[in-house]
Amino acid sequence: MIITDNLKKINPNDKKLLILGDFDGVHKGHVSLIEKSVEIAKAEGLACFVYTFKVNTKLLTRGNVSFLTTDEEKNGIFEKYGLDCVYYEDFESVKDMQPREFCKYLAENFGAKRIVCGENFSFGKNASADSNDLKRFMKDYGIETDIMPMVKENGEIVSSTLIRSLVSDGKIEKANGFLGYPYFVNAPVVHGKEFGRKLGFPTINQLEYGNKTGLKHGVYACICTIGEKKYMGVANVGVKPTVEESTDAPVTIETHIIDCSEDLYGKTVKIEFYKFLREEKKFSSLDELKENIMNNIMQTKEYFKGEGTDER
Repeated sequence: MIITDNLKKINPNDKKLLILGDFDGVHKGHVSLIEKSVEIAKAEGLACFVYTFKVNTKLLTRGNVSFLTTDEEKNGIFEKYGLDCVYYEDFESVKDMQPREFCKYLAENFGAKRIVCGENFSFGKNASADSNDLKRFMKDYGIETDIMPMVKENGEIVSSTLIRSLVSDGKIEKANGFLGYPYFVNAPVVHGKEFGRKLGFPTINQLEYGNKTGLKHGVYACICTIGEKKYMGVANVGVKPTVEESTDAPVTIETHIIDCSEDLYGKTVKIEFYKFLREEKKFSSLDELKENIMNNIMQTKEYFKGEGTDER
């Protein structure tokens, strides 16, 4: 799969199907759109391209910008679905185009023979046009547009906005149901103060990174991927109020990886969050903290019982 932001690398003479959208999280709605597009492209002998932006356009007007996936994570998900190329547009270069001008730009520069978008797609200056306008305008260039309906899960429309809210509220199981995979952080292990080791529960420390949507502070049952191996883990997201004296401590993800004694400093570990176990709190003593950690480990083992993780 080709990943590029350079228009010169796009051959306008190649026949393509373009999928348009922001694709933050690449959730179940996006996957449905992609799978149907790949099917159409194969049937018609077209290369299948995603046309998206370097920034999430729906978040540009909001003060707190957060994302469900980084571009690297997004590309990893895209690649699983047989796409030929992902093109990251510089939003500033097209944001002031009038709708018809944008359609002309797509037709003349990308060799599109067919376009696919979701029914909530908007485009043109100030998002002034919608998916039906796109379908109508692209007809002027002999390009057919397929508008895909929104996907619902248990009666609710699957959207990145809703998933971000669920992640922030600690409703991780529901968020994962909408994503179609567990929400995750994939980050290097950094040195901490080794409080966990002193308590008898060695942990790895990872800083929240990029503009990823922050999880609700608390303790989670998780799966930790190290190379090809998967382990159960208990992750605390927050500022560790029981053992951290500083009032402005950074938010970290501190994870006890069950039955793993490997030295992981400097390595990248993927943490997938499955269940919110409890809120982060300041305990009255270290013994009370230890008791709660032991209980969280038992809860995690019970939650993943029979799931087939390594080193259990």
